[in-house]
Amino acid sequence: MPVFTLGCTSEADYQHQLDTLTTSPYVEFHAPHTIMTLTRDGALLYRGEDHAALLGLVETIIDSHARISGLDGSKPVHRRKAGPYHFTEVSKVPTGVGAYATHGYNGFPRAYLDRATTVEGLRTRGWGLYHELGHLHQQMAYKPGGLTEVTVNIYSLAAQRTLRQPSNLLTVDATTGLTYFQSAQRKFGTAGLTYEKSFGAYEKLVPLRQLELAFGDDFWPRLHKLVREENPQSDYTETDKRYRALATYSSRVAGYDLTDFYVNTWAFPIDATGKAELAALHLPKPPVDPSTLTD
Repeated sequence: MPVFTLGCTSEADYQHQLDTLTTSPYVEFHAPHTIMTLTRDGALLYRGEDHAALLGLVETIIDSHARISGLDGSKPVHRRKAGPYHFTEVSKVPTGVGAYATHGYNGFPRAYLDRATTVEGLRTRGWGLYHELGHLHQQMAYKPGGLTEVTVNIYSLAAQRTLRQPSNLLTVDATTGLTYFQSAQRKFGTAGLTYEKSFGAYEKLVPLRQLELAFGDDFWPRLHKLVREENPQSDYTETDKRYRALATYSSRVAGYDLTDFYVNTWAFPIDATGKAELAALHLPKPPVDPSTLTD
């Protein structure tokens, strides 16, 4: 079948393969950390792209996820995964499902290929691919079910910064005229505030970005590494335990007591056990309130 391999295949050779190897229903793109499998029809839609540039861009996005995950090879446990990530055009998806992720694998319907297989589309409108790849880097220890679609975007934001794209958190709502930082902050201290129910999907991402703004770009890499080294166990149903882990690991990595940030300002569901665990760390209050920070 037609195959374009980064660093090995010329664009002319790949185009010749497309014109001569016409019986295969599939086409693949290969790079050190990437396998992209497309239907022939899907590949022909954007055959005029610079495929070396496209695969170089995919590799850059994968690298951004590895870096924020602390996968620096400093110990065996911090090595990047063996083998590439698999991005596949899927012909059928269940009703209501678009792109999706599972272990080591991302699936994209054809309607998404304009963003996944074009250089400009992936660079400027590729949040969906950044997001689905992010699912393959999430750590379960501090991810209760309600955060499945929240902590995943730690990696999406990292890709945006790497590609020097504006943050989705700075998108201005046409109705309110506010960014997600601003709309979230206006809710602080209101009656009945709860993290899970009071904030929208992007607003829920704001506190995770604020931790980086307060404690440095290496905050999430350090947290990922600590979690991998300690390997705390939890069942996926243990929502309270995982929220506690998010707060306590964050405080340990920051070096400050983040009780006010999590419990009082953002109204995370940290139970009495979690508050006691935070107090037991005997950490000082942070010199700057992270909840006041914005990009």
